Amino acid sequence: MKSFIIYTVLFLVPFVAGAQTLDEQFYEMKKNAYSYKEYKNIKEVTLNEFWKVVQDSLNTKEKKIVSAQSTISAQEEKITELNTTIGEQKSTIDEKEFDTQHINVMGLDMGKESYKMFNMITIAILIVVAGLLFYQFNHSKKFAVTKKKDYEKLSGEFEEYKRNALEKQMKLRRELQTERNKIDEIRST
Repeated sequence: MKSFIIYTVLFLVPFVAGAQTLDEQFYEMKKNAYSYKEYKNIKEVTLNEFWKVVQDSLNTKEKKIVSAQSTISAQEEKITELNTTIGEQKSTIDEKEFDTQHINVMGLDMGKESYKMFNMITIAILIVVAGLLFYQFNHSKKFAVTKKKDYEKLSGEFEEYKRNALEKQMKLRRELQTERNKIDEIRST
């Protein structure tokens, strides 16, 4: 009968032990152990069963740790991959932002506001230069018209002077001829 109880206890300990924590099982094992003075005698079978439970618990914990480490490694890889993707997207966004705020003119990167200001100043300078050239052209045209009128007036006066001088010269020649003729007539008489 004693052996029947021992086998029953040994048979039930693993099932009961499975439901208990290791601390509870240890306390139970210590409680069921035979005492001899200050020592506790534990059956070898009970000790072996407890050791199996401890080993199973350690193996289970180790498997959980390995599984958790593999999950952590996978998540770290995923985080690294996502950080790389975020970095690439950030650089792409920075490039797009730079491209939207800048313009490339003759190989020079300029901000769009600077480019607008440069164009406005250039257009203003061109308008001022065009105005100055137009003013200079009108001034030169008026000067040329005035000089042309002065030339025509002077040319007319010169032509009149030449005609008067020619008439005078012809008149003087006629008078000279008349006087020669008179002198020739006087000599011939």
